[in-house]
Amino acid sequence: MESLTESYFYILLCLYNGRKHGYGIMRETAQLSQGRVKITSGTMYGAATNLLKKGWISEAKDADATDRKRLYELTDKGREVLSREIDRLHQLLESAAQVMQPDPAAAVSTLQGASQSVPESEESCPPRAYKAEIRIGTVRKLEKQDLQRVGEILNEGWRRTYREILSPEMFSEKWDLRRIQQLRQEFNTRRLDNYIYEEEGIEGILTFGKTEDRDKPRAFEIWRIYVCENARMQGIGTKLLTFAEQEARRQGFQECLIWAFEKNTAACRFYERHGYVKDAGKYLEGDYQAEGVRYCKKL
Repeated sequence: MESLTESYFYILLCLYNGRKHGYGIMRETAQLSQGRVKITSGTMYGAATNLLKKGWISEAKDADATDRKRLYELTDKGREVLSREIDRLHQLLESAAQVMQPDPAAAVSTLQGASQSVPESEESCPPRAYKAEIRIGTVRKLEKQDLQRVGEILNEGWRRTYREILSPEMFSEKWDLRRIQQLRQEFNTRRLDNYIYEEEGIEGILTFGKTEDRDKPRAFEIWRIYVCENARMQGIGTKLLTFAEQEARRQGFQECLIWAFEKNTAACRFYERHGYVKDAGKYLEGDYQAEGVRYCKKL
């Protein structure tokens, strides 16, 4: 697929979170691009006409809409096109980073003071001082005072990512609380390792550990990667994934697994772009009622 023009890109991006009139798109584009990209009324009309023909946007029904004030919304096809374009841009940035930083491993992390002990509870042993510098932001071990903010990111990520995939019950207050309790239990028992990405506050969470898949007893598994809404599309997910893979190698693992919902196409493409290959599937019954797929990567 050809790359998008900046006008097309910003129009689709502005519609990502909901319907907008042409004037709203023009104004938001100027804000997002910090004034660098300006869509005039003539450009907006021509671009919208072409995007409607492509099926990437559609006209929404609105009692206040007129021929001079049309309301647009993003279609599923348009969302897919936007997601692919963002993946393409990420690939360009990663290629540039490889050239400008010839030692990616050194650029990704500097590990300090890693303890090999596994404490039984948060009272018996304080969190380890374990940090990794990643460009500007920092990946560090989750600490007790981080739990509330990380719980918010986790539940926000579920609502944003899985609302069209899972039952509405999964986004109830009961399930929000259950996910936070699970996170606290992991923290207290150290069954899994939880890390956060921190730059302007906590912006992402990463969870990994030894897999429980019986057919892969010697594999490392990434259990969750979530980035808060206002920090998405900045490469943080890639940084967290790279950090997890490096930690897997450090611990002597030669294979890394990730499970995803089959309908979460954005996540599946993300893993495939980073070298993961689909090798198994499973239907999740009970509360989930959704197809899961497993991705595998040799380290």
